[in-house]
Formats: sequence, C-alpha cells, structure tokens
Amino acid sequence: MPVGAVTLEDGAYDNMLALSDDGHHWRVRETCTEVRMENDMLVSTWSLWPDVSVRTWLFFDAEWQVRVHRLKTGRQLFSAEAGHAIPRLDLQIKAEEHYWQVDQGLAAVIHPDTAAGIVDPCAKRTGTIVVVTPNSNLLHPRTILPTLRGTHAPGVHWLVSLLPIPCSPSLFSKLLKPDAEMKIHRHPGHLALRLPGGQTAFFMDEAQTGENKDPESRPLVNDEQAPAISEETVDVCG
Repeated sequence: MPVGAVTLEDGAYDNMLALSDDGHHWRVRETCTEVRMENDMLVSTWSLWPDVSVRTWLFFDAEWQVRVHRLKTGRQLFSAEAGHAIPRLDLQIKAEEHYWQVDQGLAAVIHPDTAAGIVDPCAKRTGTIVVVTPNSNLLHPRTILPTLRGTHAPGVHWLVSLLPIPCSPSLFSKLLKPDAEMKIHRHPGHLALRLPGGQTAFFMDEAQTGENKDPESRPLVNDEQAPAISEETVDVCG
C-alpha cells in the first residue's frame, strides 16, 4: 500500500516491477492495454511512457512462481522488481541484516519462521533489500522487500524472475539456487525458458510475429516434447 509516489521505500511495490527514467521517481503499472489467459499463463501488456512497452507473463512451475517481462524501451530505464513483503523482526535494521541474503541475481530474507525472496537466474540484476516506509502494508506495520535492481539501455530486454513459493525457511533455502536443469535461451525469433519442473515455455519476439504484432507465448510443453536447443542458440543470460 503506497504511502508516497516517489521512492521505492514509500511506494512499497510488493510483487511489482517498478520503472524509473531518473533512478529516483518510480512508477508501476497503472492500467493494461490487454489482459488475457493464454496456455495457463496470465499475460498482460502495459506502458508507462510513449516509447516504453512491457509484456508480462505470469505462471507457476513446480515450486516456483515465474515472471517473464519483455521490456522494449526507447530510453534508458532503471528497474526494481520486488518479491513478497516480509515483516521485520526488530525495530533496528542492523539487527535484521544477518537474515538477509543479497548477491548478483538474488535477494532473500530468511527468518526463523518465514522467508521471502526473488531470484534472477540470469544474474543480470543486483539483489537488494528495500526497507519500506512503516504502515505501507495492510498486515504488518513494518516490512522489508527483497528486490532485484537493474539498468537498461534503449532496446529490448528480457527479465526473468523466480519466486520460491514455500515459506518454510528450510525448504526456501534449498530453492534459492535454481536447479541446474534451468535453461534460458534466446533463439532467433523467440525466448525459450526450460524450467526445473520439466516444462518449456516459448515467448515469441517481434522478429517471429511481425513488426506490428505483439509478442506471443506458446504452450508449456513437457521436456520430451520441447525442440532441441541447437549449438547456435544464444543464451539470453550472456
């Protein structure tokens, strides 16, 4: 629940992708130009500036919530994507920090009884913990947000985020590092995301759908049905 409209701390953007063109004033999705269910995915298209468009896919695979954003921008942008809010255990932030895990591609808070976090399997974005303004959450007076932050030059960027679903700290700790079977590849014309649960999702690019069409997704398929990933495939994490 935002208590202000400028900073990440006041915005308290729980489970949202926030964008900024100056690194200080942040904006989140306000309206969608399209929302639909497609192949067990929730797909939405939205824009915050005339030269910026975002297509977001949201779905679940095994023990992960998966978010894929295709960001097309005509300007440099800063991004901040948060996981679930988690209540603070102490009024003093310094007393909390030993519960935090932040690294390239990882932001997590693991308390004795609960946990929350977000993973970028490409490790393109930097993990941080946002200490949000008090009374910005309906359930807890003081919370913190595991967050991934990135900087994006003009062009097209694929942002992939994984959120472990179990809140048990013991299960959560095992899930923080995605399975070695996780693969993300950029083929000519589409992005292929092969998930630990043995499924593959395809996200079509403009080169495949035509310049005047939005990207489309293809069904999640079993690993045995997925097309072979050729040696010429460029890893989108590279």
